[in-house]
Amino acid sequence: MHNRSTEARRRRLDPDSRLGLELTLWGIAAFVVLVPFGVLLALVRSHSSGLQSVDRTVDAHAHTLAVGHPGLVRFLNDVSTAGAPRTFWVLVALIVVVLVIKRAGRLALWAAVTMAGAALLDNVIKTVADRARPYFADPVASAPGKSFPSGHALESLAGCAILLAVALPLMRPLWRRITVAAAVAVVGLIGFARVTLGVHYLSDVVGGWIFAAGWVAATMAAFRIWRKKTDPQSSQPGALDAAGSQRLVTS
Repeated sequence: MHNRSTEARRRRLDPDSRLGLELTLWGIAAFVVLVPFGVLLALVRSHSSGLQSVDRTVDAHAHTLAVGHPGLVRFLNDVSTAGAPRTFWVLVALIVVVLVIKRAGRLALWAAVTMAGAALLDNVIKTVADRARPYFADPVASAPGKSFPSGHALESLAGCAILLAVALPLMRPLWRRITVAAAVAVVGLIGFARVTLGVHYLSDVVGGWIFAAGWVAATMAAFRIWRKKTDPQSSQPGALDAAGSQRLVTS
């Protein structure tokens, strides 16, 4: 019994064991998140009456709110413009440049691949889902392209997650909480804007959030595996790479 207890403690303190546990948890997180997304995509493609009923009910109430409040519509249009995918492309691109300058090349590559992949997969899924946008006789806004998933929702969450992964380790605990709360508020407001403006269904926004969360979790796990293989001595969980001293994922 004593030997088993000692062995268990040794494994918990072993960097490789902790890395394996962390990778397993990230893999499970990606799987658990992406399964509901697959179910949601199937419901969208099959034109599920239950999903359509919920979406249309929510959209009808949101549209009524928008029609009755022109000032809110102007504000939400501004939110949609400021929170467009291109905004997060630019922010992540700037972060990538800074990371390259700081010689944190692998983290820079992770950020670039994660953001670019989110944008690419958004378009692929839109093609697969082939869902038309909501229609109103008196629309307050319009948008081109297909509806599912919401690119604003998907790419804002992916972009914020990348920025948080890079920035949080540099902050004190209080500022971490404030920054996370601000990021959640930004992503939530962008999603609210897309539904209230009548250019997306609720499930489009939720689907975008779900996929982005799973995608970021999956790329984080892949990044850790790749870094471990290319730098066997970098086995400490959370360590960045030989050129960077910051942690990618905080405890």
